[in-house]
Amino acid sequence: MESNFILELVLAQEEATAAEQILDFAEINRIKLVIPTFSLMEPFWTIQGRGKQRKSIQQSLNKELQQLQRSVYNQELVSVLQPLTKTIIDVEIKERDMLEKVLGRLLRVGETIDITSTIYEGSIRYQEELDLSPQDAIIYSSVITNVMQQSVGEEKVFVSRNWKDFEQEEILEELQNYKCKFFSNFHHALGYIQSRL
Repeated sequence: MESNFILELVLAQEEATAAEQILDFAEINRIKLVIPTFSLMEPFWTIQGRGKQRKSIQQSLNKELQQLQRSVYNQELVSVLQPLTKTIIDVEIKERDMLEKVLGRLLRVGETIDITSTIYEGSIRYQEELDLSPQDAIIYSSVITNVMQQSVGEEKVFVSRNWKDFEQEEILEELQNYKCKFFSNFHHALGYIQSRL
């Protein structure tokens, strides 16, 4: 798994139910969940970036409401919209709380892949050969390094909603060499996992 698995759960996005079931399987030791350590940091940046964006929206909305409030005709509208400005900021607090809970669960049952010199050097190569961003290259290098260390007969799954970068022929072939399937959808990954249990 990578950061979008975490964000799927934290933000309760459209595939969160499938992601939750995958995490449930890990919590009852039916599967082993592995996640690059680098992927644990990205959700914090995402939540923080969204929070800054919302704060900017809140400030713009407050300025607009101050202007609207000057008119007697807009008093009712201002009274309806004013509470929403605080609600926008409260979302980040809820998302951060949820992120802490999800990470706690993941770290209790999952295995992390730390960045080593081998992984870093591989990421440089993958940036050049596969035109991956530095972040995606580190994640992919972490995944490949990990699957290479696993038993040949052990089935492995790499799940990332980032299909635009990871669903390349070279990547799919390399993963297949190590008996690792790629899924860009948590529902499909869950179906495959359930079929193998």
